[in-house]
This record gives sequence, structure tokens and C-alpha cells, in this order.
Amino acid sequence: MKLVKYIILLNMLCVLVGCSVAKKSNRLTDYVNPFIGTATLWDSTELGYKPTRRAWGAEVYPGASLPNSMVQVTPVTMWRSGSGYQYEDTVIYAFVHTSKGHWNLCYVPFIGVSGEVEPKTYYSSYSHEHESASPGYYQVYLEKYDIWSSYKVESEGVVIAYTSVYGNTKKEVEEKSNSLKIKLGKGIDLDACRETFDYWGKKWIKYKQADVSEQWYKNTQSYYKHLEPLYNLPIAKLSSSDLRDILIDMAQEDYSKRTIKAVYEISVSVLDLAIENRATDYNVFRNVKLPAKVKPAEERRALTDEEQEWIRTTPHRAQTAAMIMMYAGLRKSELIPLQWTDIDLSSKTIKIARFVEFSGNQAKVKNYGKSESAKRIVYIPDVLVEYLKGAEHDGFLVCRTANDKMHSNTSWRRMWESYMSVLNYEHGNFDNTLSDKPTSRFQPGGVPFVIEPFTAHCLRHTFITLMYLAGVDIMTAKEQAGHKDISTTLKIYTHLDKTYKAKNIDKFNEHLNAKLRQAT
Repeated sequence: MKLVKYIILLNMLCVLVGCSVAKKSNRLTDYVNPFIGTATLWDSTELGYKPTRRAWGAEVYPGASLPNSMVQVTPVTMWRSGSGYQYEDTVIYAFVHTSKGHWNLCYVPFIGVSGEVEPKTYYSSYSHEHESASPGYYQVYLEKYDIWSSYKVESEGVVIAYTSVYGNTKKEVEEKSNSLKIKLGKGIDLDACRETFDYWGKKWIKYKQADVSEQWYKNTQSYYKHLEPLYNLPIAKLSSSDLRDILIDMAQEDYSKRTIKAVYEISVSVLDLAIENRATDYNVFRNVKLPAKVKPAEERRALTDEEQEWIRTTPHRAQTAAMIMMYAGLRKSELIPLQWTDIDLSSKTIKIARFVEFSGNQAKVKNYGKSESAKRIVYIPDVLVEYLKGAEHDGFLVCRTANDKMHSNTSWRRMWESYMSVLNYEHGNFDNTLSDKPTSRFQPGGVPFVIEPFTAHCLRHTFITLMYLAGVDIMTAKEQAGHKDISTTLKIYTHLDKTYKAKNIDKFNEHLNAKLRQAT
């Protein structure tokens, strides 16, 4: 489909210059036409002589200026003239922002240049149909760069703004335009709101550095790293769920409440700074609730060897998801949007570049940022490669609903409940609960649960445990698991180290006790 671009100009102009079409203006400056006097005089009777070459015009600025000041932002249509705007010209070379500029120097070219400057490489054509001016305001459409350029004088100087609105339909563009007008009406700085979270985050840390201890500064930098998924997001496009997902992940990875609260407070402070600088008008993080203990320790257990065998040998529509989580460590949010094109069986890798964020029941696909810890390549073992070779490859999603759609929260829960029921029926020991093994997992009267259910996160924990037992170094484990910080991996490895050392000591005790019994 051909991309259609619209640029909404007229209504936005009213917001920028503060005019009103509903009321008759009482300001005399609204009746001033800054273009008067900008045309070149060609008539010999008016000039008093017959011109042999192009004469200069009156050099009246059509741009934004303060009375009797040196701030005058105006287009330059004549090369080698810092003051040259001529109404009959068809190109704009640059903009100057001093009283007179310089004879052959343009102070604000459209793009950065170095070395020998040839103005024709960066000038832009324009037309008077797409140009307007009023006292303190100038606007023009630069055809070469496909952008509107507008200049407005404020009490503290000159504000320069470039605004283009794109969309696939006229309705979409009108909605975006209305949003821009609302922001402008609230005093939002359009340039500032395009800056990323990391831009404002680093500013906030820099401002705080002078007033805090060195230890506080180091701790803050460490806490700030947890907000890495937000780094490349424009400050104006953040949502509360962006922060909530980070805090929930931290709770799942067993970070302390103190650490989670510190990360939360930093994120709120960064947005407060952005508000102070007119980059946004509302702190979407302030009302985010700190998560409780999301995953109890028992839910984060690794599966036993027997349970792992169940997953490898029990067919079910959830089996592919379980195998990938157990042998590749993908999160549920990463698995749901995973496509077959992301899996390369020849190189034994899975590319993870997307995740889902749930709004109520529905999943919304998002792309990971530039973080190498999140957007990663996972190397998979032969057991998973062989399984995937035999899995169904119809459709583009690896894990999908029965009607070939992306999972919602509800469909995933139902699939997992069904999976647990099948595993319970196939591998559960009913000797202590029923006289006879059930003939079906749908047996009337119900089939009691005799196995210990497990969650998707247990499978991810199993993956990390298997890497530990195989002797995979901690840096490789961090990259494979996609942990934001190595401290998360270290914490798990340390816990596993203690657990398995204790088990080995128990074996040692059993050995000694057996030898002592033999001796007596």
C-alpha cells in the first residue's frame, strides 16, 4: 500500500502564534504584513537610474524579530549576503539570527558542513504558497527536506521548531496533529519531548552528582542500569506498563524491596525533571504500584530429572513452548511472539528481538531496544534442535492458539492448565488417592492432582540450573538468559552452588555412615 503523508498546517499555526479565528483580533500587529518591502525594485523611474544588474531589495526581514534587538531569524535567498531575502527568489540557502549577519556568511545552514562550502549542496527550493509570516513569526515549507520550518520569538529569545506529521491515512494524521496541538497548547517543547529517557536520566544523575556522596552516586548508577529497557524510548511515549514490567521482572528475580523501590524512585525523578523542562506534562510512573513478592521461592524451583523426562516424551500443544523454555530459557513474554523465521536450526540459534506486553487480556508486540542483554542470540542444544526438526512448522508463530492466533493471557493459562492435567494423568501416582488409575483426565468425578504443578518460570530456572551443572561460565549464562545485570545471574549461580554443595555433603555423610555401620 502506498504510504500517504499529510501535513496539517493551518490549525497548528493558530496554536503556535496564539491567534484565534473565532474572535476579531485587537492587536494591531495582526494586521502587519512583513513581506511588504521585500521585493526588489526594478522600475528605473523608482530607482532613479536604469539598472544593469540585479539591484538589492529593501532588505526587510519577513522573519521573527524583537524590536531594536540583535535577534532576527530570517531566511537568506541570496548567496554572499547575510541579509539577503528577496521576494522573487525561489530558493533558501540558510537562516541568519543576528542583526545583519555577514556579507558572505550564513550562520544556520540546514545541515552541518565542513571544508569548502558550496551552498547549492544544501539549499532548498520553496514557494510563497507555502510560506507565511507575522510579527514575531515566520514559517516556510522546505521542499528539498520535506519539512515545515517555523520560527517564533519569545521573551527569552527565539524558539525554532521543525514539525512534520506522517500517517497512512488522513484520519491517523489528523489524530496525531490534534495531539501535537494539545501539547503545544500545554506549553510542551516538541524538541524536548522527542528526547529519550536515557537523555533525561543522564541529565538527572549529572545534576544530582554535585550534591550527593560518592557512594550514593555509585549506587544510583547501579540502580539506573535496571531501567535499560527504557533508555531508547522517547520521553513522551512512555507508559506506566513500561516501568511496571521492569519492577515485576525484578521481583521475579528476587531483588530486595529496597532495590526495587530505589529503581522506582529514580524513574519518577527522571520524569519530574522532564516535566520541569517542558518535555512532558504528566508523570506516568508516579502511580505505578510496587510489586509484592511475585514468585515465592518454591515456584522458582528447577524441575527434577523425572519431570524433565515428562516434558521430552509427553505430546501436547504446549510441549514446544515447554521444550524451548527449558532448553533455551526464553521468557513467556518472548516466546509468545516468537516466529519460525527466528529459529535457525543449521546454526543452532534462536534470535530474540520481540516481546509482548499485556494490556488486560490482549498481548501487544514490542521490539526490544538496542540493549544487548535483551535483544540476543541464544544457542540451543542438540536435544532441542532435534525436537524442533520434528515439530509442526505451519503458520509463522512457533507457539500459537488452536485457531492459529497469538496467545492472550487467558488462552495461555488455559493451555498451561490443560498441559498440567495431561502430565498429571500420564505420570501421576494415584495409588494413595484412587483404587484404580483414571481412564481419562476428563473422568467424571474429577481426577485429583498428584503431581506438583510448575510454571513457565520454573522451566526458565531449570535452563539456568542445567547451564550451572554443565559448567557454563557465568558471563555466558548471563547472555543466554538475557539478564540485564550480571548480579542476577550471580545470585542464582551462588544459590545453586550452595544447594548442590549441600547435596554433595549429604552424600559424603551417607558414605561415612555406611562405612561406620559396616565397621560395627
